[in-house]
Amino acid sequence: MTKQIQVKNGKITAVQAKDVTHSGGRGEPFHDWFPYLEGYSSQFVKQIIDAKFENPKNLLEPFCGVGTTPIALAQLGISCGYTEVNPFLVELVSLKTICLRMKPSGRIKAAETIQTLKQLIRNDSNTAKSDTLLKTSYSGVFGVVEYFRENSFKQILRLKTLERKLECDLSKRFMRIAVSTSLLEASLLRRAGDVRFKTEKELLKPIPDILELVTEKLSLIQSDLNLNGLPNEQEIVFLGANAKQLHTDAMPSFDGVITSPPYLNGTNYIRNMKLELWYLGFLNSKVDLQKFRQAVVTSAINDVSRASGLVVLDEARDVVEAISQDCYDKRIPKMVAGYFEHMKIVAEGIWGQVRSGSPVCIDIGDSIYGGVHVPTHSVLAAVFESVGFKLEDETVLRKRHSNRGAELSQRLLVFRK
Repeated sequence: MTKQIQVKNGKITAVQAKDVTHSGGRGEPFHDWFPYLEGYSSQFVKQIIDAKFENPKNLLEPFCGVGTTPIALAQLGISCGYTEVNPFLVELVSLKTICLRMKPSGRIKAAETIQTLKQLIRNDSNTAKSDTLLKTSYSGVFGVVEYFRENSFKQILRLKTLERKLECDLSKRFMRIAVSTSLLEASLLRRAGDVRFKTEKELLKPIPDILELVTEKLSLIQSDLNLNGLPNEQEIVFLGANAKQLHTDAMPSFDGVITSPPYLNGTNYIRNMKLELWYLGFLNSKVDLQKFRQAVVTSAINDVSRASGLVVLDEARDVVEAISQDCYDKRIPKMVAGYFEHMKIVAEGIWGQVRSGSPVCIDIGDSIYGGVHVPTHSVLAAVFESVGFKLEDETVLRKRHSNRGAELSQRLLVFRK
């Protein structure tokens, strides 16, 4: 049995490390549809509820990702409003929500729909014509860079043709998610922190067939649909794409927050999902990728724009100046300054959304650049307190390490309005 969070005198004193990573949720319904390495498990969400909340009815998730928080909350009888800037993830969460809210008869029909899709792929995928629009958009987004072997690319174009011909909206949704979540494994890329090209040694291992991957993903979704007892009474509501646009003067309607903002560690959350965004039609040119980077909370080098770093919060000034003295890339201090500037905007939005006395629980990690430690948790705590929140609790969830072996951490910050 999973070890619960330990609480003493209202303070969280211990937590099982695997629960705060994506791997801790393997095997849970809806969790394995997409391997979101930056995520945590539903068990972690449930433990936070037990430790820090008293009968919440409706929580806010400003950085929804693959939907772990709202799905876990729904299973506890708690509604959730969320924002998420990545439209691929929004579509993924939307389908999970639809499945979660299905009545037993609806799940049976959905499982039959998936069975028909698998049969369609087996019978028609090799004879379907290539989708010319998707092929054209690939050139517009990626130019001449090859992310797939020729046969895999042709199969992807044929799958898109099959998808476009589907008349049933639910069939189309299942097909889109099954293909998009299988693309990376069928490509010449791999996830290793960020997405990168496989090495020659890694390419010696056979690349899985895209048709088999899609069929397996459909079978996984089908299996999750067959589970009994999934609740469907609670609301999971998409509030908008951008956490920086939460209304600061809203009528408070949420009983708190459980979220994990982007880590300030250079991970490019949009670029890492460019294949999925391309296949789903959200990327048609290189300009589209830039638009998404402008919408996110600045946390990666490639997020830095001309406007980044023009505002340096007092809470972040010391660390920005320290990095500016000796950094291997002039964009780094701008990235750090931009991150905390954006997170203050998010904090102000959260303040306007949650009721007085509500817990705001944030999973965050620190980072290091050029030997300069960026105590993200400490600076972020100061930023939230400048908005009016009170830091109630800080717990080290697990130890982490930088690429060069420097010790870092993952922490849970708990504020109270």
